[in-house]
Amino acid sequence: MTHLSTVLDRARRDGTLRADATDDDVVKLVWALSLLGDNAGESAWQRSLRFVLDGLHAS
Repeated sequence: MTHLSTVLDRARRDGTLRADATDDDVVKLVWALSLLGDNAGESAWQRSLRFVLDGLHAS
């Protein structure tokens, strides 16, 4: 198990992270945000990060 998996498992257990969000989902979203920053600028990825985190948050 990676350090990221440990953190994400803890977040799922305590209800912070959606139970259906996989480690792979989170990694791909972070990667996509990095590409957005490369292509659209820092403010674009920072604004989008808020939407991504809201979407990953357990309700």
